[in-house]
Amino acid sequence: MYSDTATKLWGLDINSMGGEYITKFLQLLELDPLPILENITSDTLKDWVEWGWQMYEDSLDTTWPDLTPFYEAGGKVLHYHSEYDGSIPTASSVPYYESCQSRDSGTAYLSCQEPCTGIIS
Repeated sequence: MYSDTATKLWGLDINSMGGEYITKFLQLLELDPLPILENITSDTLKDWVEWGWQMYEDSLDTTWPDLTPFYEAGGKVLHYHSEYDGSIPTASSVPYYESCQSRDSGTAYLSCQEPCTGIIS
């Protein structure tokens, strides 16, 4: 979204990444990114969000704590969550870690939370 300072109205804008998400990951088409949002309503945007959530829920909402097949194949998890990423609260990792531990994963699942250190140059 953008604000037109001359008219004081809000409007829709799209960058190449957003347009690419619509064409490649929702419509599953090998096309150039969706170039404009002409004739796109707020209902269309809402539908795209719901559609994407349904298609990619398994990677967007990792709440399944039974990692038994992964562990039996020799897999181990190192779950690192930095406080630097403000889009996902660090505390949200704790319930998932605890639910995995309650399934007796032993030492196959380790979790680390790091304080915000910023960018080191």
